[in-house]
Amino acid sequence: MARQRLVPNAVAYNAMVKAFAKHDRKKALDFLGEMNLRGLSASPDTYHSLFLALWQAGDAHAVVALFFSMRTVNAVPKVESFPIVVASCIAVADVKKALSIFSGMKQVGAAPDRGIYVSLIQGCSSTGDIDTAAKLLDEMNAVGLEPTVSTYGYVIDACGRYPSFHNLQRALALHQEMKRFGIPLNTAVYNTLLASCVKNQETEKAIRFFEEMKTLRIPRDLGTFISVIGACAKSVDSNRAIAYYHEMKPSGVQCVRSTYHTILSVCAKNGNYVKATEILSDMKKSQLSPDAQSFAFTMDACAKGKDVHKALEVFQEMKQRGLSPTSGAYTALIEAFSKTGYSYDAIKIYDEMKQIGISPNAFTFSALIEACARVGEIGRAFSVFEEMKQSNVAGNASAFTSLIDACAKRGEMEKAIVVLEHMKEKSIALSTRIYTSVINACTKAGDSEKAFGMLDEMCSFGIPPNVKTFTSVITACSHTGDVAKARKVLYHLKSCGVRPNIFTFNALLGVCISSRTQRKELFLETMKEMKMNKVKANTFILVSLNELLRLDAGLRYEFGETAKDVLGAFRIDIGEPSAAEMAGLRRKKEWGP
Repeated sequence: MARQRLVPNAVAYNAMVKAFAKHDRKKALDFLGEMNLRGLSASPDTYHSLFLALWQAGDAHAVVALFFSMRTVNAVPKVESFPIVVASCIAVADVKKALSIFSGMKQVGAAPDRGIYVSLIQGCSSTGDIDTAAKLLDEMNAVGLEPTVSTYGYVIDACGRYPSFHNLQRALALHQEMKRFGIPLNTAVYNTLLASCVKNQETEKAIRFFEEMKTLRIPRDLGTFISVIGACAKSVDSNRAIAYYHEMKPSGVQCVRSTYHTILSVCAKNGNYVKATEILSDMKKSQLSPDAQSFAFTMDACAKGKDVHKALEVFQEMKQRGLSPTSGAYTALIEAFSKTGYSYDAIKIYDEMKQIGISPNAFTFSALIEACARVGEIGRAFSVFEEMKQSNVAGNASAFTSLIDACAKRGEMEKAIVVLEHMKEKSIALSTRIYTSVINACTKAGDSEKAFGMLDEMCSFGIPPNVKTFTSVITACSHTGDVAKARKVLYHLKSCGVRPNIFTFNALLGVCISSRTQRKELFLETMKEMKMNKVKANTFILVSLNELLRLDAGLRYEFGETAKDVLGAFRIDIGEPSAAEMAGLRRKKEWGP
């Protein structure tokens, strides 16, 4: 044509583009560019040939670019081209463009086919746009394009990958819809439902789906068992986890190491060391030899179950197999010794651990602090505490609570406050129990001002005091006989809706005994509150009342010579003494004739 000086027309160009599209896409695109420069229009068939060739070559980006270039020359694609373009947008992760093309397609009256809907649903599901995916699924049903099991699976899978209560409910509704429409359910759908339940911590629903699979004879694979055992682990149900583990072999499913470890970890949380050792034995018989983590989990179960001898046995076997004990294994052994009263042995294990160069972690430090605190080794516990701080390890609330409790028993107020300040610095959750222990330490140290300060601080943090907290602060007031503060605490207690107990009233009487002023006012208020709360007097109340009467002739004159006289005057009952109280009373004769 060039030699004859003939100018190609649209028909010739269209033919050339189609011809080259099959084997030389670059040349075909060049011809298309020439057509546009010459103002010639490519036919919808020509564009479709290029779309098809580019898609088959895996060049999704070129498909999308070509489609949007059509708009600049006002070209209209064939209906058959839309599925390729939509699929290409999904392939390049541009779901927004795919939805825009889908909308434009409907506006020109082109009916989307099943392939377009499936591509869009898959794309929206993969990006977490579950609302749009579900809407498209409904639209498919409305136009008579029945979704397949895999189409439903895309949306259900997305609900599992983006866990929330709303998405779980949507997944459950889709499952019911599939059953209603008679769409055959398969293993993949049930696995996604199970995984969704596990992520949303819906253990019972996960188990229900697992049992439904058995009823419907739907094959269960490794993923099925991993999910249902994982659900049991989240609810710390070792018995059910083991029961499902025993179903794996008859179902032709081989257990993997991660599943063994899941079961061992839940046994550890339950302290079910008998089952843990059985699972460890099964691992030995299988092709999967237990590793250091397997032994550590088993030892942890022994520690939680307070069987130190079994923990030692597992530890020795671990070393005999040539496995280097991990920090987790040493921590479990330290915890086992600590929980069974062998705190000094726990300290020895810790020293051994450091000697062989294994760095302790937060759990190790916590277990050792608890071990030292149990035997009153406050100095050693604080040495570990300082070492933990130097290692920049945060520790946990359990260890610090044990340390503060130990400080409280010895009246080590300053040390208790140091631990509390460290917890605040590391943003470790503070609790009523922790503050109550610190207040106990202040009380034992006789520092009522500090006790009051701690009460104010915990309230300012929104941590609610309980009856033990208030009673401890009142006891602190008894050291100084500060009636005004004791009454203030009693008012605070009542305003918080906390009911005083027998120890609270005994602490109030202790303040009366220590006080030289306003004694009678607090005494009358204490008796009135005892009567109102229907609290029966016990040995401690009798002892305190008798001491108060001994000190105050005015009260003796007004209410009687003995504790029984006072209680009778206020119509407060006396409870039956316990065996321990009776033994003490026989010695001290506090009950009188």
